Amino acid sequence: MPRTTVCRWLPKDPAAIQTFVSDLLVCSHIIHGHDPKTHVHVAKVGESLETAISRTGITFDLSCLRCHYRFTVGQEQAYTVHGLHPIVQEFQDYIEREGVVYTAFNEMFEQAPPPQNKDQEKIMWT
Repeated sequence: MPRTTVCRWLPKDPAAIQTFVSDLLVCSHIIHGHDPKTHVHVAKVGESLETAISRTGITFDLSCLRCHYRFTVGQEQAYTVHGLHPIVQEFQDYIEREGVVYTAFNEMFEQAPPPQNKDQEKIMWT
């Protein structure tokens, strides 16, 4: 039996999708200096990821992050905490600076319908 759905868009097994999304979120939290479990900021931009990960108490293989860093041949592979992309940071600053926009932004999430099933709920709160 094939492992993917019609046209091979997604795996048939929802657990495979959940695992992929969870792993992606863990990588994102680590790259941006947050503890993947508590979401608390544990490192500053530019700080070594090894140091940041040691503060979280989790074990994580940094080689899993190679695709997120652009190393050239002969360059030392130094994994550091990334900040937000400048455009995303500018957008965040704008939302937080403008009271009306901030209120509307939060209302948008409050008005979102609740998750239809447990799988959606897991993705929302991961």
